[in-house]
Amino acid sequence: MKVIRVIPIAKGIGRETLSYFTGADVTVGNIVKVPLRNRIISGLIVAVENAEDLKANLKTLDYEIRRVEKVHAEAGLPESFITTCAKIAEISYTTTGSILSAMTPNFLFDGTVIKKLSRIHEMKVAPHVISEKLSIQADDEERFSHYKSLIREDFAKKRSVFLCLPSIQEIETVKEALEKGIEPYTYVLTSQIEAKELKKIWKDIAQNPHSLLIIGTPHFLPVFRDDIGTIIIERENAKGYYLRERPYSDTRLFTELFAESLGARLIVGDALLRTETIWRTKSGDLHEYAPLKFRSLSTAVVSKIDMRVYSEAGGRKFSLLSDEAHHLILENKPKSEHCFIFCARRGLSPSTVCSDCGTTVACSTCGAPTVLHGMTGKDVDTNNFFMCHRCGEKRSAREVCVHCGGWRLKALGVGIDSVEVEIKRLHPESTVFILDKDRIKTHEKAKEIVRKFGETPGSILLGTEMALPYLTFKIQSTIIASLDSFFSIPDFRIGERIMQILIKLRSITTEQFLLQTRNPDAKLLEYGLKGNLLDFYKDEITEREQFLYPPFKTIIKLTLEGTKDRVSGLIAEAKQKFASFTPDVFPAFLSMRKGQVSMNMLIKTDPKKSDPALNEKINSLTQEWSVSVNPESLL
Repeated sequence: MKVIRVIPIAKGIGRETLSYFTGADVTVGNIVKVPLRNRIISGLIVAVENAEDLKANLKTLDYEIRRVEKVHAEAGLPESFITTCAKIAEISYTTTGSILSAMTPNFLFDGTVIKKLSRIHEMKVAPHVISEKLSIQADDEERFSHYKSLIREDFAKKRSVFLCLPSIQEIETVKEALEKGIEPYTYVLTSQIEAKELKKIWKDIAQNPHSLLIIGTPHFLPVFRDDIGTIIIERENAKGYYLRERPYSDTRLFTELFAESLGARLIVGDALLRTETIWRTKSGDLHEYAPLKFRSLSTAVVSKIDMRVYSEAGGRKFSLLSDEAHHLILENKPKSEHCFIFCARRGLSPSTVCSDCGTTVACSTCGAPTVLHGMTGKDVDTNNFFMCHRCGEKRSAREVCVHCGGWRLKALGVGIDSVEVEIKRLHPESTVFILDKDRIKTHEKAKEIVRKFGETPGSILLGTEMALPYLTFKIQSTIIASLDSFFSIPDFRIGERIMQILIKLRSITTEQFLLQTRNPDAKLLEYGLKGNLLDFYKDEITEREQFLYPPFKTIIKLTLEGTKDRVSGLIAEAKQKFASFTPDVFPAFLSMRKGQVSMNMLIKTDPKKSDPALNEKINSLTQEWSVSVNPESLL
């Protein structure tokens, strides 16, 4: 009989290892199934000892050690992968098992896959190159040209390439751009592929003796190849790289450390790299694969429309679309061209407030501001409803203010449904397609909508940010109907988000690019309309340094959710515990949910130094706390 220590491969366990009994012949690295509370989870064996040798110690335990359910494999996950998970766990103040759970495809925990393919570790491959880190900032066409050269170079040296992307649509787009001539050696790994097919692809990847191009999300990095010479993080500025639930880790950092562990070359690329990444390049931590391009090009004629004139003060009747926008729409159909109209928000209006007391209409379940929706094509005044985009709650818009009982509820802001209503009312002859999360629930449906748009001359596509990855072809005209609402988001990364939208849409527009705004003097908009990435970066990095944001400080966000009394007590204790680090405590953006409150605590630390005392304090917190390091949002 043996006593084994395993890393529980699951989220929210709170312990690095657990102990179990087994009579099976096991070794370090085996994948096992073990009982935990009322469920069975996967575990990775990290230590094996004879029970006889521990007999005296076992008798003193105040809990029962349970038996292993099943031993699944003779070989485990790649050592470099496990080591990287342990490093990220330490940096992210979580457990190795939580990272393993987040970064490993579930089908691998059916250990038969690992067992059958364990021989791959005996493959004779060329030595890895010395690990180097390089950055590319250029328009899509130029970046993809560089990637083709990198792939040819690695194939010539009998090395494989893993190209990371944050979404399925972007994976398909890049595959189409890069696979020409190497189709038999190009593989795609996404969560949309069924487990049975994934196992087959995984087997093919492991057994193919030729160098390969593997395209997938970071979730699929532990492929059984010993010849990975280059790892590319494409679309490096995308939000999708940050995990939205525990363990709240940045998969870009994971990918970088994994490349280091393999001795592989790392490439990070985008049309606009993150501000931190450009700063790292200029500081010498990353090197330029090619000189960073700080001018985004476009053939379109750019116009900026001051929408303040469409008001009583401006002297014109209120309108969601300017005269110039209506003119472009009128020209679109007879010219058989295509027009994309971007809207920042879904619904009719992103928010509704009481005109008497100013109270915002909120979700009764989670407290998030509700969005006004309507039955477009019908009488929207009598068919409106409020919808929460956080939890999905719907209710009739026929209500009064919950605070003062007032009936004068006023819708604010421009939503995609409002723009649709105006276009169909004033341009009934236009063919309109819509792409947003309310209408489109699947990847295949989104592709179908964009395909129909592209195949219908003279048509219009209305879309939110969701549409951007699907716009892979040139469009004659683009109208940004609403963007100003992003400026009201109190997040230090919002400038990058706005800039990304502007340069993406500008780059795919060939003739007319029209931006509507009530904030025409904003320098950020001027930079975006001109494709001026250099001045944008200069302003952004200056502001980051002034307010001590990344890369000048590491931000640790501690979030606590629970009943008001418990949260108040634990927050008070935490403020005292972390007093020497001057924490900033404030309510979360959505601070109420089903009777529970949510509070954030921010701590800023020196990114060049590790503080053992701080690490110890954070690691001593209970599982009630969520910890995220340099999060996508501070709200």
